[in-house]
Amino acid sequence: MQADGETVKIYHGGELVSSHNRLDGSYQSSIDKSHYWGLFKPAAPSRAPADDVQVRDLAVYQSLVEGGVQ
Repeated sequence: MQADGETVKIYHGGELVSSHNRLDGSYQSSIDKSHYWGLFKPAAPSRAPADDVQVRDLAVYQSLVEGGVQ
């Protein structure tokens, strides 16, 4: 790691892997969204649920309420 009055640079194996503007104060963070590119797959588009429900005449339900199907 190298830091000067304006920049913080992070190295790995001698290669620069990150560079951020130095933040004033304590407990601050700097996030560069480009560091996350390629880490996550885009979500698959959602599909509408299939219409696989049984359609019945309302009289069937009425007969169940009144004591069952005869």
